[in-house]
Amino acid sequence: MADPWTWPRAHGATDREQAIEDIGPYERATPADASAPFVNTNAHYWTALAGIAWTRDVDIDFDGEPVDLDGDGRPDTRVTRHVHAKGGILANPTLTHGRRCSG
Repeated sequence: MADPWTWPRAHGATDREQAIEDIGPYERATPADASAPFVNTNAHYWTALAGIAWTRDVDIDFDGEPVDLDGDGRPDTRVTRHVHAKGGILANPTLTHGRRCSG
């Protein structure tokens, strides 16, 4: 795996720019070929296959939604959360606290 934020062209990127751009790890297009280009496999998966809202409006509303924390089949608590992201996830990097994830 590669960390593109260590590449020369990424030096000086702000936290906001990194949060907008960094939606997953970059890996070789053909893992066994060291000369294959790096591609963002998560970006492809979540955009093309799962349909995540990288660029379309997001409206998520949970009001008292039961949550089973210990897997016993009974709700342990209830969650209320409202997420509204006009323009999608990439237009609202603070939804992920403006930080990139490392793995």
